[in-house]
Amino acid sequence: MGRALAAAQANHQAGAPGAALSLLATPRQDRSDELQRARADLLRAQIAFAMSRGRDAPPLLLNAAKRLEALDVRLARETYLDALTAAVSAHRLASGGGALEVAQAARAAGWGPSPHPVRAPDLLLDGWVLLITEGYAPEHRY
Repeated sequence: MGRALAAAQANHQAGAPGAALSLLATPRQDRSDELQRARADLLRAQIAFAMSRGRDAPPLLLNAAKRLEALDVRLARETYLDALTAAVSAHRLASGGGALEVAQAARAAGWGPSPHPVRAPDLLLDGWVLLITEGYAPEHRY
């Protein structure tokens, strides 16, 4: 499944979503690992976002992010950020997986201490989650 996933990713990046989806749909005889299957789900969600500009993508990206939590924390956080972007982009047109639902799921993920240095996407995700779930802080006047 590794080669098919890489080929599907290349087709997606080259602007051939149909070819990418057909590669992902091809039945595989080998028993690929959970991370490969989760990455395939993520790619399907990314293709849905590219094709429909977010309409069907938020719940697909949310499910992929949840699946990746235990497998690859960095990729899961990036996927939550993609899910938030899709949910905000689709707004009322989204078929489930609104921004609040995605933000609450990302917040509930319980990442724990990161062995990696904090990256810009991590800060963006944390800030966006906080803004969506708690809103702006009250204005202080001095």
